[in-house]
Amino acid sequence: MRLISADFNAMTEAGHVRLTLPCSQEGIQRLELGAGDWAWLSDSELIVGAQLAIDDRYGLVGVPDWDTLVHLDDEDAEDIDHSRREIATLLTKVPHSDGDEPRVFQLLTVLEHVAPLRTDGPPVTLGFRRAVALRQMGKLRLALLEAEDARHERPGDPIVDFLYLDLLRLEDLPSAVAEAEAILESPTVPALVLSGCINILATQAEQTPDADFTSMAERVLGLCRRFDQAPDVDQVGNPLAALSYFNRGFVLLRAGQISKARQAFDRAVQIYPDGPMVDAVTGLQTYDRRAREVAQRVRTIAERWVPPMTVAA
Repeated sequence: MRLISADFNAMTEAGHVRLTLPCSQEGIQRLELGAGDWAWLSDSELIVGAQLAIDDRYGLVGVPDWDTLVHLDDEDAEDIDHSRREIATLLTKVPHSDGDEPRVFQLLTVLEHVAPLRTDGPPVTLGFRRAVALRQMGKLRLALLEAEDARHERPGDPIVDFLYLDLLRLEDLPSAVAEAEAILESPTVPALVLSGCINILATQAEQTPDADFTSMAERVLGLCRRFDQAPDVDQVGNPLAALSYFNRGFVLLRAGQISKARQAFDRAVQIYPDGPMVDAVTGLQTYDRRAREVAQRVRTIAERWVPPMTVAA
């Protein structure tokens, strides 16, 4: 976590955290942070995510998101065995519930600072799973912060890259497009990462003017064919495999190729019959405002994707 030392007793009149302590300033300089950036503030007993901002009187301050407040000295830290058992249960719970994610985030944060867990199964970091929890909580900027750290820790990990790309798509589409294009220069992009790149460029295609749409459509459809031929495509999973067909369907629909769009939608439904908006997609015949709304809602497949992870309890 990108931590800045802070004194939560030193608050501004507006309820923001003053960052005038020497240790706070050292952290800001070390991390090269400025107004608008996000970080974690901690006094070793509390941790909270905050966006940095300029206060006319105190200079750079932290604006806490109190929904992300974690106590490092409560019963979770005192009863480590119980906390480990609880997080192990939550991470393997079927069916998954978004309502559990705040607790997942809290436990992962406490245990990382008090008694780090050993992970089994997919070799992902606890910071990565914390990023997933923050995404499900709607804390996208903080989730992106954790995903960036996880990406540095595990460069080239397809699961981490996918999460990072989709968070970037939601927060900064132009940067996501640039990142996707850079990744796609490699001839050996994993299928999971290809699905993330397709989702980014298909999102961009919706915003492309008619005069430029044909070339953008060809780009997306070419990537879909590349996805189909990827040697590890069977490892992607049904929801994200279906998403590639949903995306090509929307591109084909806008291109006026109704029959091919219907085939793509039907294939998506065949792969993932329990997915969101199946009925709405099945009835689409024209590319209009409703189709764009359906496309946006269908892409929650990626946004709600929670990869499996187990820990040694």
